[in-house]
Amino acid sequence: MAGILFLQLKTCWCNPVWAHAGNFLKKPTQSNMKICQNLKKKKKKKKHLYGWASFQGSCYLLSTTTNVWQRAEDQCRSSGGHLLVLNNVEELDYISGIVDIKYSYWIGLVERQHEGHWSWVDGTDFGSTPTFWDQGQPDNWDFRVNGEDCGQLHASGNRKRKLWNDADCSLGYRYICEAKA
Repeated sequence: MAGILFLQLKTCWCNPVWAHAGNFLKKPTQSNMKICQNLKKKKKKKKHLYGWASFQGSCYLLSTTTNVWQRAEDQCRSSGGHLLVLNNVEELDYISGIVDIKYSYWIGLVERQHEGHWSWVDGTDFGSTPTFWDQGQPDNWDFRVNGEDCGQLHASGNRKRKLWNDADCSLGYRYICEAKA
């Protein structure tokens, strides 16, 4: 995490070039792509990495390396955010447009208490958000010893919009962090 200290995010500025910092990469693909920047002299200090993409009041970091779900969430938390919480179809379409379609990405969706009861890592009521499960998902695939209790954006091949899949939390995937701007 290179020890770069970023302060509380409130604004973002445009940067049309690729930005790479540690394990994170952002790919500008739209004119509204912005990079959340280090702000000077704010009261609350948080650690953030350079390279956050901005959309609808949130900032996003896309990992270029893989991790198990809990370590991915820990990495996001240590950067001042959490794994991605999808609140609407516009956010899903934005994220689908900036990620690499050949990879699956962990998001902040998890079954912690009971099978079939999904929750978001930030406490957002799962029932208050639209669902974007891929066809036949969640399926809690029986051949997984640990079950499939963590949510991911499924590798989508030629499909433009990424959809959700339930996956074994102990497998390594890329991940998307989110922080409020």
